[in-house]
Amino acid sequence: VYDDAFDVNDFENANNANIELIKLNSPYYEINRYKINKKVLALGDEQYSNIAFEKAIDYYEFYLRLNPKNNNVISLRIANCYLQLGNTIEAERMFTITCEALLSSYADAHGANFYYSMNPRFVDEYHFEAFLGQGISSFLNGDYTKSQSALNFAKFLRPKQPIVYQYLAQVNEKTGDIQMATINRELQQEFTGEQ
Repeated sequence: VYDDAFDVNDFENANNANIELIKLNSPYYEINRYKINKKVLALGDEQYSNIAFEKAIDYYEFYLRLNPKNNNVISLRIANCYLQLGNTIEAERMFTITCEALLSSYADAHGANFYYSMNPRFVDEYHFEAFLGQGISSFLNGDYTKSQSALNFAKFLRPKQPIVYQYLAQVNEKTGDIQMATINRELQQEFTGEQ
């Protein structure tokens, strides 16, 4: 049953058949689980590359149902799909979920004052992408306080990324802080020249 369902990309039934193997103490359970995870993720990435974001979301959400713990990267992919679709409310929700999970993991690893003890150079790139995405989606939804907070953390993680300063300047303009907007525009230009 598993092989037949897997071969036609019927992952729901393949997974259900695989769960039955647990009851039988079968060693194939982990192998089958790995194959399902790998294929579902590959199909999601393929759909994303083909600009079929809604289909990509379906695959990513199925992957998360199979693997509910510590999947910030997959949540980030879903958030980016929503952002590409123009659904900024769902994008912001998913970016927020991802960022909250990351902040919690920082606190677990480095203590409550992690901001002062962690070295952002050793943080994976997707952490930056999560806070940048939260900042952009919050900005597009008109929540400038949340946007500024997320963008400032993105700046902490990657201080030479011009896009951060571009959006910070836009937030500053919306909140009436023209002096900071000017400074952030200058930093954007400076770091654009370095890349």
